[in-house]
Amino acid sequence: MVARKNVPRDHGFLGHIRRLGKAMIYGRRGRARSLEFGSIGQDARRSIHLLATGIVLAVVLLAPFPLASVEWRWIALWGILLAASTPFLDYSRISRTQMRVLAVVLAASAVLIGYMLLQTTGIGLLPEHRLFTETRAILNEPVQGYASVTPAQSRLISGGFALAVLAFTASFVAGSNPRTARNFLIAIMLMGILNGCLGAYFFYSDPQQLLWITFDVPKGQPSGTFVSRNHAVTLFASSTAAYFAIALQRVLAAVPRGAMPLKSRLLIMALNNPPQIGLPLMLFIVGLALTFATGSRGGLLALLAGLFTAYLLVLIRVAGLRLGTALAVAGSFLGIGFLSQVGMGAIGERFSEMRLGEDGRAEIYKVMFKMIADSPWTGFGIGSFEFALPQYRPSTISPRMIWDYAHSSPLQLIVELGIPAALLGFAILVGVVLVCIRGALIRKRDSDLPLIGASIGMVGLTHALIDFSLQIPGFMLVYASVLGAAAAQSFRHETHKSPL
Repeated sequence: MVARKNVPRDHGFLGHIRRLGKAMIYGRRGRARSLEFGSIGQDARRSIHLLATGIVLAVVLLAPFPLASVEWRWIALWGILLAASTPFLDYSRISRTQMRVLAVVLAASAVLIGYMLLQTTGIGLLPEHRLFTETRAILNEPVQGYASVTPAQSRLISGGFALAVLAFTASFVAGSNPRTARNFLIAIMLMGILNGCLGAYFFYSDPQQLLWITFDVPKGQPSGTFVSRNHAVTLFASSTAAYFAIALQRVLAAVPRGAMPLKSRLLIMALNNPPQIGLPLMLFIVGLALTFATGSRGGLLALLAGLFTAYLLVLIRVAGLRLGTALAVAGSFLGIGFLSQVGMGAIGERFSEMRLGEDGRAEIYKVMFKMIADSPWTGFGIGSFEFALPQYRPSTISPRMIWDYAHSSPLQLIVELGIPAALLGFAILVGVVLVCIRGALIRKRDSDLPLIGASIGMVGLTHALIDFSLQIPGFMLVYASVLGAAAAQSFRHETHKSPL
């Protein structure tokens, strides 16, 4: 009997790439094949899926770093990469339930983006804004009317919304694989902490420098790779809330049941599971420090909302408490955490110095209600708030303050889109977060994945009420990707094959 030689097998990603060329030309039996996608072997298809998934993850992880990707060249680059990679993702794991949810989100998003683009056309399906009528009367010349005050700006902003939908779709499809979804969420959470640490390094080495770019005005607090701390804090708070959710779920699940004293149970838990519990706790503490270092009041409120959601869901899911008891305990936790932080540090100083309307937000909110009353159904056009505000801006607001955003995404969306379309946008976002909350309660395995999505979802929703972080591409892409991967894992496993 002749002994077979131990020939090393070609494993890993590079091995898949090397076999890709062979599979495209030769079949399993060595016969030549045509260069059609359907003729590519299983290894080749796996390599393509892996490459496409890697591109999607790279886009999401890199989006916050070039100063939050606020420039349109970055938005165009991320859009091209996502559009090129999404068709080559692995769709074989999507169940019928997941497909129905994704179809509903895509259909509603298509209607919303179509309405945004319809505001920029003058075909008469939407009534033109009264500003064009007044302009024709003043100039006594024919002027093309639109529903949007600034059609060109509206087209650009609608592209940003389409990019968020594309990121959600790509992450949802890739996240239909539980392992991929877990890798996505872990990488995003870790990126948020690393982003904050990088920003802290630049801040404490030179407050006027960020990513080797020198600014005229020194930064007052660390802001990661974001220009504004109010946008960076949502990324830090999201990672912090997610690590808190993971640590709390693992702690409660690892504590032995029985009549053993609490100290003994905690000691057994710590000795048996040090890395699984210690690492999330350590990263939670680091994220907490980064969040507090920004001195953002809105960031603190958003973080507390995320912690409250995680605490409530974990108590209901793991500890088996009734809803009323869980609400009472979680409410006590929320109040204690809020009061303990209000009286200390930079956030406490900002709360103590705060006066109603000191930054003009109260006046701007009043102005927005007037704008909504003037155009409640069709709005001023997406992205037109900055250009429509001057004719409503009162003299009580300092002219030195620039209001390119409304510091309240829901109110700004109503002003720009009108009430019906804005409600559709709210329904899409809140609906996805509710899917994650439901998944955190019903999933038996991998329940931490929708729990992460629910926690981060509440952070983003809360901060959007008082700021515009969801309108910043660097965080918007991350937020959409987290919700996509978490929502894909919010359903019980189905044994039947994918409809695709």
